[in-house]
Amino acid sequence: WVDDRFESKDKTIKRMQQGQQILKAFYKKYKDNWPTALFLEKGFNFRVADGQDAYVVRGVVDRIDKSGDGLKLVDYKTGKPKDKLTFEEKEQLLIYQLAMQDLFKQEVKALAFYYLDDNSEVEFIGTDKDLEKIKAKIINTINQIKQGKFEPKSGQLCAWCDFKEICEYRG
Repeated sequence: WVDDRFESKDKTIKRMQQGQQILKAFYKKYKDNWPTALFLEKGFNFRVADGQDAYVVRGVVDRIDKSGDGLKLVDYKTGKPKDKLTFEEKEQLLIYQLAMQDLFKQEVKALAFYYLDDNSEVEFIGTDKDLEKIKAKIINTINQIKQGKFEPKSGQLCAWCDFKEICEYRG
């Protein structure tokens, strides 16, 4: 638990109490049927090729479960669950799907956003078309960065950015 993320002691206490309620509900939901978690906070590096150039993409998957003869990748989220996910909302897990298929040489059977606030899950799987589209987006983003066409955006992720100490846009 990190206390310094909150604006006040009252907000810290309130979020801690919410966290305790979330954990109790999570335990109750799974106490008789725990998923087989293979990894928690599994870091990865994988290569994406663009012609003769190859780039390394790195990240961390919150949880990787055994799912039959394959894998299920789970990302925890706060906030309200979405009824229907757009491609942009799926991008993070699609990147994880590419990475884990490459790293483990196993089929990814499911991708899931697990919403902590109500202990619900939204599950899907990336199609071949989705995976090609996300590879193309990764390569396009890298090429834009190489051309200096990359505007930083201030937000929640600034706290974990490798460039936070030098970025004029940091939150």
